[in-house]
Amino acid sequence: QEASDDVLYSELKKALASASNIVAAQAAHIVKAKGLRRLASELSDAFSRFMEKPAQRDSGCIAKLAIVEALRALEAEADRVFLAGVRHVQMEPTWGLPEDTAGALRGACGQALAQSNYPDALFELANLLADPEPPARRAAIQAVAFVGGTESELLLRMKALSGDPEPDVIGDCLTALMRLEPARSLEFVAARMDSEEPAIAEAAAIALGESHREDAFDVLRERWESCVDAESRRMLLLPLALMRSEESMAFLLQIIREANKHLAAGAISVLGACYLDELKKDILDAIRERNEREIKEAF
Repeated sequence: QEASDDVLYSELKKALASASNIVAAQAAHIVKAKGLRRLASELSDAFSRFMEKPAQRDSGCIAKLAIVEALRALEAEADRVFLAGVRHVQMEPTWGLPEDTAGALRGACGQALAQSNYPDALFELANLLADPEPPARRAAIQAVAFVGGTESELLLRMKALSGDPEPDVIGDCLTALMRLEPARSLEFVAARMDSEEPAIAEAAAIALGESHREDAFDVLRERWESCVDAESRRMLLLPLALMRSEESMAFLLQIIREANKHLAAGAISVLGACYLDELKKDILDAIRERNEREIKEAF
C-alpha cells in the first residue's frame, strides 16, 4: 500500500507540473478527492505557474480554479494563493468583446479566505460584492455569511439595499441574513417583499419560509391576508410550504379547501414538490371536500 501511495504521489506531482492546464486540473481534483495534504506545496507552485501568461497557459482558469478548490478542501495554509486569485482578472478573446473568465476563481478564493480565517477577509469580500461577474458576487455573499458577526451582517444589508442587476444575488443576501441574524433581520427581509421587482419580492418571501421561524410564518400569513390579487398570493405558496411547520401545513390545506381553484391547485403543486407523501391523506381529504375536476387534476 505504501509503495502504491508513493507511485500515486509521484504521478500526481508530475501532473501538477504539467504544462497542460487540463492535466493539472485533473491532478488537483484527485488530490482533493484523496485528501493528499503533502501535495499542498505542489498545488501552490502550479497555481503560481499558471498565473504567468494566464490566458495562454490556463484558458478559462480551469487549472487555477481546481487548484484553489483542492487547497481549500485540504485546509492548506495558502493565503498567498487565495489573495492572488481573489484579485485576478483574466480577459480572453471571444467572438465579440473579450470576456473575463476568472469570476468563479475570484469567488472561490474569497470563500477560501473566509474559511482560512484570514484577518482582512472582509475587506477582500467587500470588493467582491461589487464584482462585475454574478458568480463572484454570489460566492462573496456566502463567504461573508461564513465569516459572521456584525460587520458581515452590515455588509449584507448594504448589498441588499444597494441592489444588483441579478435578483438572485439579492435573494442570496436575504437568505444569508435570515441565517446569520434571523431575529434582527426579520423586519428588514420582510420589507423587501414590497419591492417593485417581483423576483426580489419572491426571494424575500422564500428567505422567510426557509428560516422555519414562527414569527416569519406570521409575517407570511399576514401578507397573504392583506393581498388583494391572486398573483401576489400565488407567490407566497412556495415560501409557506418551505416553512415546514404544522401551522403552515394546516394553512396550505385550508387554501386547498377554500381558496379559488387556481390557488388551490398551486398549493397542491408546492406541497407535491416538497413532501406530498407526508400529507397525501390530508390533501386527498381536502380535495374530496371540494370535489372539483381542476383540483383533482392538479393532484
